[in-house]
Amino acid sequence: MLHPFEQSVLRHALALLPPRGGQRVVVAVSGGSDSTALSCALASCAPRLGLELIVAHLDHGWRSPAEGAEEAAAVAALAAELDLPCVSERVEATSWQGSREAGARKARYAFLGRVAAAHGAAAIALGHTRDDQVETILLRALRGTGLRGLAGMPAKRSLSASQAGISVVRPLLELGRAEARDYLRARGQRWREDPSNAEDGATRNRLRHEVLPLLRERINPRADDALLRLARQARRATRGLGQRARALLAQGLTLTSLREAEAAVRGEALSRFLERHAPGQVAFRHVDGLERLVQRGKGALTLPGGTRIGVRDERLSVLSRGGASPAPRLEAPLALSAPLTLAVPGAVDDPAGLRIEARLAPVPPAAEWRTDPAQRVLLDAERVEGQLAVRRRRPGDRFWPLGAPGTRTLKRFLIDQKVPRASRDAIPVVTSNDRPVWIVGLRIDERFKVTPSTVKVLELRACRAASGEKKGERDG
Repeated sequence: MLHPFEQSVLRHALALLPPRGGQRVVVAVSGGSDSTALSCALASCAPRLGLELIVAHLDHGWRSPAEGAEEAAAVAALAAELDLPCVSERVEATSWQGSREAGARKARYAFLGRVAAAHGAAAIALGHTRDDQVETILLRALRGTGLRGLAGMPAKRSLSASQAGISVVRPLLELGRAEARDYLRARGQRWREDPSNAEDGATRNRLRHEVLPLLRERINPRADDALLRLARQARRATRGLGQRARALLAQGLTLTSLREAEAAVRGEALSRFLERHAPGQVAFRHVDGLERLVQRGKGALTLPGGTRIGVRDERLSVLSRGGASPAPRLEAPLALSAPLTLAVPGAVDDPAGLRIEARLAPVPPAAEWRTDPAQRVLLDAERVEGQLAVRRRRPGDRFWPLGAPGTRTLKRFLIDQKVPRASRDAIPVVTSNDRPVWIVGLRIDERFKVTPSTVKVLELRACRAASGEKKGERDG
């Protein structure tokens, strides 16, 4: 007789994986409670579902080889206990570009896709629970996501465009982490705690250990249910929008068709368009920037990874692919022997061929505060103290990227933005009293942003220096 947890998994798995004799499914197992419970429950349900399971474990290289091998051995022992084949692999985290979490996710899905393809599997089962869904919805909401983001993780989707025949399924998405652990205890099954889950440094862990408990205690004891209800409403709303957005995309994103479309449909089409060129990295600010670009009918937007989107022949087009520095057309890393003083108003010509201009301006309407950091930014003039200058990055520079939870080294920021190592020294840095306030082409410092209390704006611009002009020859 099946345990109640297994009965729930069977019910959800039937909806995601209709019974078909000999259907192979890869089960991603980290060794933690969620994936361990998933593998045990699916193994119990496999005969009724007609499944052949393969356990897959990826060591992300976050810990020593010995610790990684110990974890892999524990997963292999679990697979042997369940009489299932097991595939494991180790990758080196130092080889990733961008943030640790983004690199891990990309490596994990690539590994699972290889295992699924090698075994002819129709699906990959992941152990995301109801708790993970709640955290994802809240995290996306705080980052300013759209309706699709608020819908949370889907219970089933294609692995990728190139592997559309392989599905990613989440049979535990309506079950809680506590239920999974109660099930394992009832089985007498041990699991391993992932040390990273106890760390409060990552944003998701801060939500898990600090924000959500506070919301449940002080605001709404049923905060999880409220967030999941919001996600269900978002899913319903996006179904109709998705069909109309796909039709708009199929026509080609001309400025005319975009301007004539309803705002919600246009936003969904732009979001899907951006997602094609920066998968998993699109935020509201990118969609908002593209909206403004459509209304202006000119300009360009740089996405995470360096791809530039702009207007060409009265339609949205890819102007250049990622892989180069996202900063505005910087060619080669050029050293600055000394910082260039930037007067207000005034301008300096940078050795990279850019002119950096500065001027004071009235505070514009709030809708115009967001700008393209590749060309123009607005700062609160009263927060900018002392002399402005333009220089290159220096060891130890720290920076609080706009929208980020806190400061980080400029080196780490450039790595997270996927700026190639060879291009990092080419990016101009505008400083105030030698403190970075604008990483040209990428981001301003959170502490200098325009707010409702701002009374005067400092406008900084970056443009191609006119040929034949010399440094300091023109005032702003």
